[in-house]
Amino acid sequence: VDGVNIQGYTNQQAVEVLRHTGQTVNLKLVRRGFKPEDACPSIIPVAVETTPALSASRNSTMERTNTKH
Repeated sequence: VDGVNIQGYTNQQAVEVLRHTGQTVNLKLVRRGFKPEDACPSIIPVAVETTPALSASRNSTMERTNTKH
């Protein structure tokens, strides 16, 4: 989340990080147990618009990367 690795954070800690983001949030999602045969031919950027219940709409961009861990 915006350059902060939240792997291993509790749900509450992750929520706190997300609450303190700006108008644009950059998320990097990593799939565990990745197999090369599951790979897509390229990285596919995906634009997602979220609407929090008590605030203005936020736009975020997610980029799918396949990284083996």
